[in-house]
Amino acid sequence: MAKYSDLNKLVYPYVTACPDMLIEQALVYSAREFFKQTRLWRKRQMLDVIPNCNIYPIQAINCGDAYIEEIPHVFRTGEGSATPSELCKVSYREDVPQTGNQPSHYTAIYPDHLFIGPDPDEKTVFELDLVLVPTVNACSFPDELYESYANAIQHGAIAYLKEQTGHPWHDPSGAAHHRQTFVRLMSEARIRERRGQVNVTERVELGGWI
Repeated sequence: MAKYSDLNKLVYPYVTACPDMLIEQALVYSAREFFKQTRLWRKRQMLDVIPNCNIYPIQAINCGDAYIEEIPHVFRTGEGSATPSELCKVSYREDVPQTGNQPSHYTAIYPDHLFIGPDPDEKTVFELDLVLVPTVNACSFPDELYESYANAIQHGAIAYLKEQTGHPWHDPSGAAHHRQTFVRLMSEARIRERRGQVNVTERVELGGWI
């Protein structure tokens, strides 16, 4: 896992005199915004489903300082098919059917609580697609995301710090530049996410100290 503090030295030249603690807070704030908007922090996780149980609290396993923002896809496995069958996602609990012997629909009554229906009549295995976001007090995130998106997160942190009034590093013009770059990188990342290219490495450099 990569640490947000590893990026401090790359942000500091743009906001000289800013304490390390504030820089790290800005990096986490930027990462939270980035991953909420792009949905690029994804994890596939298995879930054992048992008969006569239709509510399952979900916890992301081995994901560092992250929480579940959404469960956009749920697949039923173990049916002798090479391709798992996807459950239909509905918006409300009342829309989940209750008659039948195999779950076909689901909803999230909370972002990390899965409600399925109909109740399964035998034990089976689901594969969950989780969207994760750093917690407020996060210290680390996966190395592969660091390699791909650290540059975008730096731009967001620099913009956030330069927007702060009453500090020596306050710089509206520089903040606008870095905010614009951050928004552009998020937009490009969202396009890749929609195309399924979530592992493309980000190559844009920070450039001069603006």
